[in-house]
Amino acid sequence: MTSFFKKETPWALSWGLLFCFSQIFICLVLAPKSDSFQSLYLKLNQWDSAHYAQIAEQGYHLPPGVLTAQDIHSGRANVTFFPGFPLASRITQVVFGVSTPLALLITAQCFCLLFWTQFFLLLRYWKKSRQLVLKTGLRVALYPGSFFMVVGYSESLFLASLMGLIYGTERWMDSHPKGKVNLNWLLASFSGFCLSMTRLVGMPLFIYPIIRSFSFSLKLKPKIYKKIQLGALFLSFFTALGGALFLIHCQLKFKQWDLYFKLGKIGWGNEPHYLSLLNPLSYLPRLFFEDTTISVCKISSLFILILFFFCYRVELIEKRGIKFRLGIYISAFFLFFIPLAGKIAHQLEGMVRYNLPVFILLVLAVSNLGPLSETFFLKKWMTHRGLRTAGLILSLVTQIWMILVFTRGGWVA
Repeated sequence: MTSFFKKETPWALSWGLLFCFSQIFICLVLAPKSDSFQSLYLKLNQWDSAHYAQIAEQGYHLPPGVLTAQDIHSGRANVTFFPGFPLASRITQVVFGVSTPLALLITAQCFCLLFWTQFFLLLRYWKKSRQLVLKTGLRVALYPGSFFMVVGYSESLFLASLMGLIYGTERWMDSHPKGKVNLNWLLASFSGFCLSMTRLVGMPLFIYPIIRSFSFSLKLKPKIYKKIQLGALFLSFFTALGGALFLIHCQLKFKQWDLYFKLGKIGWGNEPHYLSLLNPLSYLPRLFFEDTTISVCKISSLFILILFFFCYRVELIEKRGIKFRLGIYISAFFLFFIPLAGKIAHQLEGMVRYNLPVFILLVLAVSNLGPLSETFFLKKWMTHRGLRTAGLILSLVTQIWMILVFTRGGWVA
């Protein structure tokens, strides 16, 4: 394990730096011209960045009386975002003595680097070739919403925590089959804690360590099996704890544990419709008859559904290793279903961004399906390799369009 870390970390870190700086560079090139580099750089803070900055500087607050959507969008009521990213940005601000807007970007981009490094390390740990690892990373980088990893949003912290949970869990189970606590277990537990403290959808992912432990420990001796299960249960506990503490804080300070949900409904109309997944009209874009951003969000969700179906079809042919990937599939389902159910009342607004971690998990699953997935993809889904290239180009063009709109103050997701 130590030799793997020493050998692969410099390689993964180097490519992580390249991917991260490439994303930043593209955003800055596409941003509108400014008088100075700092003003150009700060163009990467838009929309939700202002809410994160206010929470980082002032903490959570709630005005008295009946609340309206204007109270939420103006920041008078700001219990609408989980505290992970504002807290991390506040720490960056204090440590480096920079302004809050600058701290948001530094924090996001540092976690973006951490995400890429762990992403590459995880694939190499699964014994994937370096060529396949970079190809997989390129697919993620070309996803339309991937630029959110380097702007003043919480995406990079959430994704880095997600990779830390998976990577730490994998290494812990392999390095200590007796279930002992080590640095890998601590990495997984801390990552899980940050995951649920960053976004609500991180809380249901407590299920990942439990599912993974079942598939890992089936052939172990009963005594070791129980230790693995116990360690996984504690991992799950810490994964849910971060979000639970935020809800407890809302109860202690505002006497409303569900205040986050109430304000989400008032400000953005986030009211769950749990059968929306079964409604095909949820995903069909009305091109040229609705806002382009809404159409892109619907197409993104439709694409994720197709990718789920693709994995299902290949698994039917593969017929092995499904237990290894089951935790990834279930986690991806929760990350897709929860935002979809909440956003359907608002025409799936923002789903391009919410689908980013889902896409990453499914890409990880596909990478584990091996050559069979590529063969099935080419023979059954596309008749010519050029169509796949065209799809990647279309994805890149969509990302460029989103960056152009976002850096000029437009809403894209």
